[in-house]
Amino acid sequence: AKAERRRVRRAGERIRVVAKLIDAQNGYNVWSKDYDRDLTDIFAIQQEIAAAVVNELKISLSVESEERLLAQPTESLDAYVLFLQGRQQLRSSLDADVMVTASSFFDQALEIDPDFARAFAGICEAKLRLYEISNATADFQGAEKACLEAGRLDPGLNSEVKVALGSLYRHRGWYDRAETQLDEAIAIAPEAVDAYIELGEVRAAQNRRDEAEAMFPRAVDLR
Repeated sequence: AKAERRRVRRAGERIRVVAKLIDAQNGYNVWSKDYDRDLTDIFAIQQEIAAAVVNELKISLSVESEERLLAQPTESLDAYVLFLQGRQQLRSSLDADVMVTASSFFDQALEIDPDFARAFAGICEAKLRLYEISNATADFQGAEKACLEAGRLDPGLNSEVKVALGSLYRHRGWYDRAETQLDEAIAIAPEAVDAYIELGEVRAAQNRRDEAEAMFPRAVDLR
């Protein structure tokens, strides 16, 4: 198994992206490349890196996947930079204050581009984590609203949005709703590893142990 990692540095109006493929079994680099571009080329850089990784891994993409690879998530560079800052926060820690900061970046991106679906998906993820920590109704409502809006604006996000909703409903104790969302996610994307893991968690919470145990090996096989 291989994992992709990226390190991004900005200097004025220039950006450097260091992309690496890491062998997950031994931690060794199997491929790496540096990209130095003007910041205005950031969307092209994303597509170039994704295409290079696909080529290196010898992956055959469906037409739908190729379209998503070439899709530009927003017309606004400023909104996209704020989105990337929010994503960086999400990946840096699971602490509540970090999730609040991430949400702030996504909110700023949406002020520039109110139809930026992936910014809503970012808020969904951050608010979900906050709800896991706080059990506060406001965090639950914020996560649910952002998830639904992300799915409405970009149907291509439906699988990951439904997994997020499944997790949200599981933490609320709404297991039937959670299972419905996760079954729909798997129907859309049968290879969605996180959906099987989350469905296993739901069934474990319902004391459906045998069914839960069947989900986790399936996730391992897909991974």
